Parts: sequence; structure tokens; C-alpha cells
Amino acid sequence: MSLNSTYFSPSAKTTDTRCDKAQEPRMSDDSPNESECGYARRVSREWWLHVGLLCIPLLAVYLHIPPPQLSPALNTWHSSGHFFTFRGNNIFYKESVGVVGSSDVLLLLHGFPTSSYDWYKIWDSLTQRFNRVIALDFLGFGFSDKPRLHRYSIFEQASVVESSHLISLTFPQSLFVG
Repeated sequence: MSLNSTYFSPSAKTTDTRCDKAQEPRMSDDSPNESECGYARRVSREWWLHVGLLCIPLLAVYLHIPPPQLSPALNTWHSSGHFFTFRGNNIFYKESVGVVGSSDVLLLLHGFPTSSYDWYKIWDSLTQRFNRVIALDFLGFGFSDKPRLHRYSIFEQASVVESSHLISLTFPQSLFVG
């Protein structure tokens, strides 16, 4: 049998049955396939052993790694922010009062998978243009809580923004019809 007909033929079997002892229960000791089969099984067992020996310590290290140190810029951002509670979870937000005399309010929403820190480079410029500038971290992002085994959705993130006291402070009550 040629190499092409064995390995590249669409009708060729995709598994090697030479090592399947169920089909050949009485292999002789002088069979050339037995050494190949034993070697293949040994390599397979060794591979799983290596994977297990590598994964267990990595998992243990991952579970016990302390959070990294925050940069000075992130520390400043965090310390100048506040938290409000949404369905038992803390949501981080940063708010600045800017230009006096302006009634413009800017509510900044970050993208995926980022945080309110996206706005740090232009924050000062925005506070020079708007009366109030507000940015929040959605649930599971930035400095907001990250509950495990939680089903996140875009609708819930919209509810975070809607239910926050920031909305009632951002827009005058006369704008709400209801």
C-alpha cells in the first residue's frame, strides 16, 4: 500500500487500529507493532502527566497572586472617585465640577473591555468645557465590583446607568416626563 493511498485517501481510516488490542487480542511477542503501541501509550501517558504537573502549580499560583500595585496615575484616579450601590454591588464613578456658569453636563461611558480610566488624558480638558463631567465603571470593569458566576448583560449595564443617582443629579427633574 502506498503512502498516498494510506494517509491521503478520503476513504482511508483516520485512526490507527494497529494498536487496538480489542481487535487483535493475541499479538505475538515478536510483532513489530507492539513496541510502537507501547511507545505510543507511554508518550500519551507522559503527555497527560506533564500537563497535569504543569497545570496544578499554575492554578495554585494564579489563585494566590495578590493584585498588582496600581500606578500613581491609577491611584490618583481611584482616590478621586466615589462608589454607589447597584443591586448589592459597588459601582465606581468619578465626578468633577468644571466651568462655573455653564449648565452642560457630560456623562462618559466606557467601551468593552475597558474602564472609566479611558478618559484620564482628556479629563482636565473636559472639565474646562463642561459644568460637570461624570464617568463610571460598569459592573465587572475597572474599580467596580466583579461578582463571580454573574450573568452580565448590556441591559444590566444600562440599568446601572439609569438607576444611579448620577442620572437624577445630571439632568434636572423637569426633563423627566412621567
